[in-house]
Order: sequence, then C-alpha cells, then structure tokens
Amino acid sequence: MSMIGRSRVTPRRRGETINHVVAWLVAGAATLVAWKAFSPESTHADWHVTLDDGFDASTTSGRPMLVLYTADWCPACKQLEAEVLEDPDVADLLEQRFETVLIDLTDRAGPNTAVAQHYEVRSIPAVHVYDASGELVDDRIGVGRAAEYYAWLRKCASKSDRR
Repeated sequence: MSMIGRSRVTPRRRGETINHVVAWLVAGAATLVAWKAFSPESTHADWHVTLDDGFDASTTSGRPMLVLYTADWCPACKQLEAEVLEDPDVADLLEQRFETVLIDLTDRAGPNTAVAQHYEVRSIPAVHVYDASGELVDDRIGVGRAAEYYAWLRKCASKSDRR
C-alpha cells in the first residue's frame, strides 16, 4: 500500500479547530488587557512625566521628589509597580509625602534615554529620591519587598526634611 498522497496526520474535527482558535483569541485578549493594566501611563496617570515638572512641584511644595525610571518591556519594572508601588502603604506614603515623576524608557531612542544617561541610570527599574533643593537623597535599583521600600521611603523623606 503506497503512502503517496496520504497524510499520517489525522485531520482535526471542526469543533477542535474552533476551540483552539477561541483559546488563542482569549489568551491574546488577556495579554492585551494585562499589558494595558500595567503600562506606566495607566498605573501612574497622576505622576509628572518630566524632571522639570517634578523639580518645579518639589520646590513649590517643599516635598522630596521620587523619580521612577521604567519601561513597558521590563519585567522587573512591572513587578516593582505591581508588588511595591501598588501596595496601599507605599502608595499612601508616596501620595502624602512625595512629588512623583515617571521617566518612561519604553522607546530606547526617545528623549528620556538622554535623561537616564545624564542621571547615570544603567539599570531599570531605578528609583531616585531628591530633596526639594534638587540634591540626591538616595537611590535604589531593582525590585524589593513592599515593606523594605516603605521603610526606605520613610527614611528618604526624613533625610529630606532635615536638609
């Protein structure tokens, strides 16, 4: 018996093919929803997007300025945002005690890349804290636990108050 013209692959039934297509569509939609939910624009809509705006607000309010360097394509950045910055204690502290700035490095050729290079950001996520006069108080790179960040932020706010 010749195998020419015959396939060893069993054809799928129509219902199986439709189920696979539906599963791929659902997975794609879920990925899109998750990407939009954790994008810097939606997570930090009330943050300043330029250092100049942040420095002006910090000078006016007398509060320290926290600068977050992040990107959509950075898994550690997403983790920091989801596990640390969205923590209720950390979020409340940031809202009450800091002017916040998000420097989005998603476009590697965009203008924020020059800003990051000027401030010697070599890895993201990076967080810098400045006092109201523009002096660097402290910085951190990477992800940590929310409780660690909360304690660090309180310490930065206290250092800034003493200057």
